[in-house]
Amino acid sequence: IDVVGNTYPLMFIQGIIFIIMVLIIYLIYKYQKSVDFEKKISKFTIEPLVDNNKSLFDNVIKLYLKIIQYIKNITSKSVIIVKFSRHYDKYVNIVNTVYKEGNEFVASKIIISIVFLLIAVFTKALQFQTLKSYEILPLLLIGFFLPDVIYIFKYRIYRNKLENDLLQAIIIMNNAFKSGRSILQAIDLVAHELSGPISEEFKKMHLELSFGLNIDVVFKRFNERINLEEVTYLTASLSILNKTGGNIIKVFSSIEKSLFNKKKLRLELNSLTGSSKIIIFVLFLVPFLFIIFISLVNPEYFQPFFTSTLGLIMVLLMLIYYIIYVIVVSKIMKVRM
Repeated sequence: IDVVGNTYPLMFIQGIIFIIMVLIIYLIYKYQKSVDFEKKISKFTIEPLVDNNKSLFDNVIKLYLKIIQYIKNITSKSVIIVKFSRHYDKYVNIVNTVYKEGNEFVASKIIISIVFLLIAVFTKALQFQTLKSYEILPLLLIGFFLPDVIYIFKYRIYRNKLENDLLQAIIIMNNAFKSGRSILQAIDLVAHELSGPISEEFKKMHLELSFGLNIDVVFKRFNERINLEEVTYLTASLSILNKTGGNIIKVFSSIEKSLFNKKKLRLELNSLTGSSKIIIFVLFLVPFLFIIFISLVNPEYFQPFFTSTLGLIMVLLMLIYYIIYVIVVSKIMKVRM
């Protein structure tokens, strides 16, 4: 039997390895969900003094967090990495509550990139081959930036949910003012009537007002946390009302009307540009689908691109051309309101 030439058993083993990695990622995701749920109910429960019944998975996660702290202590000495990690502070505590700051998230990205490299080395070893030097950098980059794609997607879902629920919050506050309630009561009503990110933000605002902070300060902190144009307008309006006085019902009615018209316009734009976005999305995927299809039919078809200098130059030029194409098309299709 030609072990090197017969690639089907090796492809089967690679598929099993891929399935195992997907299962590990799924288990980590489920564990994070259970940790979030445990934090929510922790104030209603009594923790034992000593917990000797930790599972193997808990010990693995504990070891993983220790490794993250060790890498964090090393990377925190670099000014460049510290500045780079600040870009991830907005994702931390919003889409992932495991990490406390952006530097820990960067440490996890380094671990993921190393794991990608080890998987590639193991896969090459099954094929009785060694990992080429030019293959190391792409693997490290993919492992390093893959979490960015996941967290950006989750952060956009969070922002969209926040923007959609903000109009409902303004409507509830306006109705509360019409019924004679105060700002503190209106904020508490929104926190209990709605759910999701907007409810959590209004609970924070209600807690801050309960501890004696000024309304201007509370809404300013709220604006800094979520950074929405509508909230900036709302904060400025409340600040002016607090200093000069005025009819708060008319102001909130005006804000409610403007938000409703903006949301209506956004939905109309999405309906008009929906088909174009689908076409562009398909065009973005066509090159990758073509490469996958050809690789399945003939695994050695694209091998000359990675075994010669001219092929590597052509791959680099194609990637640059594709990135420029994605950026230009995205700029053309982007509609600002």
